[in-house]
Amino acid sequence: MVRVHILLGGLFGPDGAVTSRGMYGLADSLSKLPNTTCQTYFWSSWQLAWQTMWKQKPTEKTAVIGYSGGGSRATWLADFSKLNIELMVLYDPSPEWQMYQIGNNVARAICYYNQSPMMFGLGGGKLTAINGFKGYLETVAIAEQHLAVQYDSTLHTRTIAEVKQL
Repeated sequence: MVRVHILLGGLFGPDGAVTSRGMYGLADSLSKLPNTTCQTYFWSSWQLAWQTMWKQKPTEKTAVIGYSGGGSRATWLADFSKLNIELMVLYDPSPEWQMYQIGNNVARAICYYNQSPMMFGLGGGKLTAINGFKGYLETVAIAEQHLAVQYDSTLHTRTIAEVKQL
């Protein structure tokens, strides 16, 4: 069983229900995969995601996906929880200065790094790892408006393929 946890973007937390519509589409697609469940959270509720992950069975695999503020909070979740995360995918994480480095509890990480988010300082976060990181970290350079990133079907297709590999 694969458990996917998606942290939405937004400015105030609950506004992610409106500002992260593209991530709901991704969640719907992921939920249709065999042996896969998907749950969404506001970026401000990242600790709720941690509580849910903590209750998972050891045999279940974990994927964490974050968009915008949910991307930066995904790094908080990995750092705080120390729980095993088989896959982390970040969509234009924001703000850049709130990103934590990932550690060896993350096996595979992909960051869709927006080189020109065009959104008044939002987006443009780049994922980094601690010294001695033993996992896989890939940065995929993109250049599109920050709000458009969540709807990018190419990124969704890649993310779905990565989850299928789990």
